[in-house]
Amino acid sequence: MHSTMTTVTKPKRAPSTFVLFCNAERGKLNEAEPTLTFGEVSKRLGEMWGKLAPDEKKKFDEPLAALRLKCDEDLAVYKQMYSEIDEEKDERKRIKNAQKLACPRRAPGAFLLFSNAERSKLKAAEPTLTFGEVGKKLGEMWGKLTGDQKNEFNGPVAALRLKYDEELAVYKQAYPDKDEKGDRKRIKKSRKPPGPTRAPSAFLLFAKDARPKMRTINPALSFGDLGKKLGEMWQALDTVDRHIWIVRSNAEKTKLQGNPATETTRKGRPRTHTDDDDDDDDDDDAYGDGDKMEFQ
Repeated sequence: MHSTMTTVTKPKRAPSTFVLFCNAERGKLNEAEPTLTFGEVSKRLGEMWGKLAPDEKKKFDEPLAALRLKCDEDLAVYKQMYSEIDEEKDERKRIKNAQKLACPRRAPGAFLLFSNAERSKLKAAEPTLTFGEVGKKLGEMWGKLTGDQKNEFNGPVAALRLKYDEELAVYKQAYPDKDEKGDRKRIKKSRKPPGPTRAPSAFLLFAKDARPKMRTINPALSFGDLGKKLGEMWQALDTVDRHIWIVRSNAEKTKLQGNPATETTRKGRPRTHTDDDDDDDDDDDAYGDGDKMEFQ
């Protein structure tokens, strides 16, 4: 039955009298005026339909009634064929919902128990507070509690967690293929062991070396400002100093060339070493040559 149902499509709704008129007149109109576009044909058909007398329009009522009757019969057959599948879907949905309802909720923490106890009192004292302000206030109140006061909530938490563990054990026994949220367990796809990453460029090696020094000299620099500063320093290096970092970068690339099959680009595609040569040019073109800049 499954193979039969996959070949049957839901019957289309019966067309209107105007659609029947268009189907009958479109061919004649295209023959009479073949240069009309599709939109112009539709517009002309609409004008022709508007000019028809009511008696002329009624001629299409009888074919329409026959088409609607056939559509209703086809729809009844379709619903009968697919009723079993619909029932099966409803049953699966009911079972899934029942499994989620049966899944126990995690035990709340001590702060949550404190919030539940104090939220109504705080709202009664300050009814104008918004939801976010109430949460912020509760956090401040919790922070001011002493260790002994917080321990008053740890006893109920331990009891709730013990109850949760017992209910979870029963749930896992009843639904072994479900996780703690009531959803089907997701099996992580095995990934290929990470191979060597692409060799760092000359600028990256330079930045890695200079970044800690810049952090020490200017600890207030943000991440973006630090990167901008490193770019300016790289641009100011002379050819000799920059060549030192290019040599180090080439040495790193040579290490990876020993296993070219596993060397990949940043997007995980196999990497060719002709691309590495282009990277050096890109670094030089991007930052240019200049005088050496000292740390300030």
